[in-house]
Amino acid sequence: MKRILAVIVIGLLSLTGCVGDTSKWTSIEASYSPGSTQQQAKDAYNLVITPTSATLRQGGNTTTRDVSQSLWDTVRNSVSALGARSVPQACPGGQTITIKGFVADDETHRFEATSCETDSKVAEAKRILDLVVQLFR
Repeated sequence: MKRILAVIVIGLLSLTGCVGDTSKWTSIEASYSPGSTQQQAKDAYNLVITPTSATLRQGGNTTTRDVSQSLWDTVRNSVSALGARSVPQACPGGQTITIKGFVADDETHRFEATSCETDSKVAEAKRILDLVVQLFR
């Protein structure tokens, strides 16, 4: 239900112009680290999403899946809605997420969040990445 609501909200934001223009993005690269313990390190991953595919690198394995245009649009608009931001300081042992939007080889958007921050941005970003990661489960 939350995913459906998120897709509807992002769609409405896109129609009203509240989400930046991401139509030229050719890929999104994301990295997620759930923490620094040995078990948590196994759950870390890198994800590359294009309009036609997603590649997940986790634990020494690389897997690619096809993505639909609607999933690409949802992820692209959701990442844009997160806004651009940098993490002011490191978060030892905590969750970290970095998401970058690219036009060809040029980085045009960067979002960073950690679980050490008081806002819920890391949780918001993780929900977006989970939309894609579920293709691999």
